[in-house]
Amino acid sequence: MENVLLVGFGSKYSFTANRFRLIKERLGIRNSYLVSPHPEDRELLAGEMRAVLRYAKVFAGDYGDYVIDEDPLQDGILDASAKYAMETVYMMQRHGWRYDSFTRCKNLYFRHLKYWDSFLRKKSIDYVFFHSVPHEIFDFVIYQLCKVHGIPMCFGDNLHEYREGETVKRYYTTDYYYSEPTWLDDVYREVKEACADGGEVSLPEDQERLFQGFLKNAKNPATSVNRKGWAGLMEEIRRYYTSSRLRWTNPLRQGYALYQTKQLQKHYNQYAVYPDYSDRYIYVPLHYFPECTTFPQGGGLYGDQILMIDILAHAAGEGTYIYVKEHPTQIIFGRKKEFYDSLAAIPNVKLIRTDTVQYEIIAHSMAVSTLTGTTGYECQYMGKPFLMFGYYITRYAPGTLFVRNVEDCKKALEEIRKGEQGRFTERDIRIYLKFVEGVAIRERTCTDEVFTDYIDRVTEKNRVKPEKESQAHGI
Repeated sequence: MENVLLVGFGSKYSFTANRFRLIKERLGIRNSYLVSPHPEDRELLAGEMRAVLRYAKVFAGDYGDYVIDEDPLQDGILDASAKYAMETVYMMQRHGWRYDSFTRCKNLYFRHLKYWDSFLRKKSIDYVFFHSVPHEIFDFVIYQLCKVHGIPMCFGDNLHEYREGETVKRYYTTDYYYSEPTWLDDVYREVKEACADGGEVSLPEDQERLFQGFLKNAKNPATSVNRKGWAGLMEEIRRYYTSSRLRWTNPLRQGYALYQTKQLQKHYNQYAVYPDYSDRYIYVPLHYFPECTTFPQGGGLYGDQILMIDILAHAAGEGTYIYVKEHPTQIIFGRKKEFYDSLAAIPNVKLIRTDTVQYEIIAHSMAVSTLTGTTGYECQYMGKPFLMFGYYITRYAPGTLFVRNVEDCKKALEEIRKGEQGRFTERDIRIYLKFVEGVAIRERTCTDEVFTDYIDRVTEKNRVKPEKESQAHGI
């Protein structure tokens, strides 16, 4: 590991010069390059980096911070990257009007592809660290080029259920698609072996609160409804503008977006019904869209969610319904009326009113299915299996069945109907939480030495270049 690219790390995330100096010494890094979200890092970290690129400029396709001699894109790279192209375009939806035409999407995609293909090759990059799962377009282009060129990577991600104030617990993995065993598998095996004696599984205080909170909701289904009124939806619209780097602060524009959102809800309600708890059904709570939890963590074009629901309906067969419920904070950006038309046209699919209590829907279901959503974890406190299509650490939870196609779903549903799946206990969930604690780190508050030890262990197994995806294309 001599020439390293770091994407999304920054001093405000406690990525200090001293911390990186320790990592460089431990891993033997000679040359390093950083794409940082914090402009001040061009000075703060300049002594440790060959170059510091500003995240906002790179995001927009502006590579003036670090100009290199770029080679033209060639046929082999385009062919090898083609399977990622549509997924990249979906990610552009997060940023609204900037990418409202095919030409804009295509031009930016090729701009990123050309720069980073030349950069990775000419700087002989042999390892890439991502602070989060790549989903901001340019970082996903870097990811796909690493797959094409066989460059090993490491990814960070938040543990969304484990927030304590401002110090979010995070974990790192060397394969967020979990296609190969990683250190996560080693830790889970060690935890299960340590708990094999059948004794009490103790948890840290914050984990115990989490466990008891979910357990309380499971045993006493909530009577409150997670529903957004006009004020709540306007807050969500403003959040979208901010997070998407848009500058539409004009109240008239925001008001029009709110009007469009309410029209979208009306269209949904034309199809929506209240659940019939005498039905046999699989519950599918939709993800907020677009977000990282759908693209890329949904895995390919499954992030659209229609493909996932179509597969479930086909596998479930006659007599089993798919209950689909919209996300309570979904707004007009990322969802169109045609989406609901397509769902309603799938046999056995019922759209469910958003003012229905979620825990009650879960309680009467035969299983829950999402890409990566928290509901897939919550349902396990009620003894319900989780059919998981996407890629997230919940894959290790005891009631999770990982599925990607009709045959996977048929097999999983057959196990559920025979009672062969769902035989997990509260103790099994506690073991899973103990595993999560073992792989989590509070990177903003831990010492530099602890963080260095952590990164050393995470990357221990994948510092050798994997097989290139590009070999078949003569690259």
